[in-house]
Amino acid sequence: GQGGSFGYQLMTEVGALMCRYIENLQGPLTQEDIDLMKLCYKSMRAVITGRLSGDGGDAGRMVIDGLGKVAAKVKAAGGDD
Repeated sequence: GQGGSFGYQLMTEVGALMCRYIENLQGPLTQEDIDLMKLCYKSMRAVITGRLSGDGGDAGRMVIDGLGKVAAKVKAAGGDD
């Protein structure tokens, strides 16, 4: 992705997670879907303001792991259908 081209691989990873989630949505958006998108946006802002270049190290792994868990929980609760 474009983020990696500028040294911000973590931005690309957050964007990819959000993109995959959106591509798999079925039915109308729920509040949980919207909340997850807001969380992804806030994570992207944190990457920028925290200047988390590369994969973000331990903090980057925590961000991606946390977002993945939230996405799985929303999906399991029916937030994507």
